[in-house]
Amino acid sequence: ICIPFFNTWYDIPFDSKKWDTDSAVSTSNSDNYQFVVPSGKAGKYVFYGYARYYGGSSTHSTANTLSVKMRKKPSGGSYANYAEQATRQEPDINADGMSFNFGIDLAVGDAVNLQIHVDLSTGAYNIAGAATIETYWMGYKIG
Repeated sequence: ICIPFFNTWYDIPFDSKKWDTDSAVSTSNSDNYQFVVPSGKAGKYVFYGYARYYGGSSTHSTANTLSVKMRKKPSGGSYANYAEQATRQEPDINADGMSFNFGIDLAVGDAVNLQIHVDLSTGAYNIAGAATIETYWMGYKIG
């Protein structure tokens, strides 16, 4: 995965999935790389992961911020922001990342997806994947 991003929210792309026994996770941009709650699986969920980015220039400052947010789309509705986590980045770094976690109560047919944003003065970053340290997210039902 090599998607440059700069001062815009981007869906975190995922091109593979490991354990998806209900075929509930999309690896397609047209579906916003979303998870949709399958029939009979409503309840409380925890999603967590790690967003790795690289390729920055030497013009960064401590004012730059990396953010990851979860969006929720009720069945038949539209996406709305649900929760966001952010961290300041160190100046003049080429690569960094942040872990994140979100808890959410979902009904059958609800969808969630994750987006990433870096507030930069100049330059752009790429989302890291298919490497030793990848960008990933996971989730599980807790009740």
